[in-house]
Amino acid sequence: MNEKTILYLKLGAGVIAIIFIGWFVFNLFRDLSDNRAAVNDARVQLERVEEQQRDLTEKLERIEAGIDSSIQRTEKIESGLEDAQETTRRLTESSNRIESSIESIETRLGNSEAILNDNERRIGESLSILGEVRQGSGGE
Repeated sequence: MNEKTILYLKLGAGVIAIIFIGWFVFNLFRDLSDNRAAVNDARVQLERVEEQQRDLTEKLERIEAGIDSSIQRTEKIESGLEDAQETTRRLTESSNRIESSIESIETRLGNSEAILNDNERRIGESLSILGEVRQGSGGE
């Protein structure tokens, strides 16, 4: 073979090699572009998940705040109940003291009536004795 033919064969082989490399690179980048779409879809899904996670976190924070508020209200109610129980205990003690005082007054009143009746009886006796003394001194 002569030199020109060899040159043409080398040029043809080079052109075929360049076409093959171009075709290979084209197919390689075509697959990469498909991967970009998948990556973009994954990124969009990840962003959605992050947004949902933020929403859930906000909802959980609101729920926790509601629970804290409920706990505080429950503690206030418990405190109010304890105060009411203490007030009820003091009222019961006062009522017992009043009842005891009433019983004491009734006892004293009964004793006073007995003393009054005894005094009336003694006054009656004294008047009777005085009347006898007056009759006895007037008759002599």
